[in-house]
Amino acid sequence: MNECKPLTLGISRVPKKDDDEPIELDDIARHFANTSGLTAECAAVVNVLAPTLFLFSPYDDRNESWLTREQMVSKLRDLQPIDDSNGIFKTVLNLEAGAYTRPLFGLP
Repeated sequence: MNECKPLTLGISRVPKKDDDEPIELDDIARHFANTSGLTAECAAVVNVLAPTLFLFSPYDDRNESWLTREQMVSKLRDLQPIDDSNGIFKTVLNLEAGAYTRPLFGLP
């Protein structure tokens, strides 16, 4: 899972409140980090991504623990760059989907 250093998990569609209580990062992170019932492989992915989780509102209509637009951009810019993206997109549903998606990522 060392290849995951360039990854972070941002969630932008979160309601601001649940039963009039503000929804904060800790609430979502606790929910997300629960790996019970997951396969070992899925749990490993969750365990890598959980510490990177952030909440963001594209409209800056946010709660206290959510990142501002500037903070989100800074967080993404601080990520380790992906040096070789050739191995990232390996699974395609069919040939037609592959023909459509490859040019989107600059692949032949």
